[in-house]
Amino acid sequence: MSFTSTASFIWSVANLLRGNYRQSDYGKVILPFTLLRRLECVLEPTHAQLITLTSQATVGGVYLGDTVEVEDCSTVETTLHIAFVPNRINPKREFFEIEPEQAIAVLKVLGKKDVTPMINRDLNINVTDAERASTVKSNRRLPLDYEVMGIPVGATLTYIDDETITVEIASSKKVKYNNEVVSLTKATQEILKLDYAVQPTRHWLYEGKSLQEVYDETYTLEDI
Repeated sequence: MSFTSTASFIWSVANLLRGNYRQSDYGKVILPFTLLRRLECVLEPTHAQLITLTSQATVGGVYLGDTVEVEDCSTVETTLHIAFVPNRINPKREFFEIEPEQAIAVLKVLGKKDVTPMINRDLNINVTDAERASTVKSNRRLPLDYEVMGIPVGATLTYIDDETITVEIASSKKVKYNNEVVSLTKATQEILKLDYAVQPTRHWLYEGKSLQEVYDETYTLEDI
């Protein structure tokens, strides 16, 4: 079907609206629905995954990782913008490509009180024990097992932001970093110079592929 034929077909739908909308208002209805249908088609491959993630966040309760109370929201917002301006994706939009730990670190410095427990309690006040248990189960991550993931002892993992930084797989659960056998979590924490643990898989590559992708391909939702 040609572009002209497609456009004519779309506008012919206006006949179904006769009597309810003036002709000048057709575009207010047809164009938005055309856009929604286009978005539906584009996002169709990830639709099932989105439904799964949404159900985990709402049916089984909402859990926030780090929430702090601040004295001046405007000051905090300005500080975040200044701190992460190099990571801004679009200068006209407030979208930043950063790691969660970066935002958490700034919030901990600026926040005067950690209110995470209180917020989580209020958000989940009507969540049943069965729903909460379901969420805990679905959010539980299986520990890294390099043997199960098809990564042999002696293989090399490369730090995603600096290819000169590598670790060697020492066993099914440990890596060798700076001549010490440690967990990948510990190695990542040392590289990032953090005083708290981080989820390491998104920071490493195995044979050019994200370790997070390898993990997700190995452990499905049914396994967790």
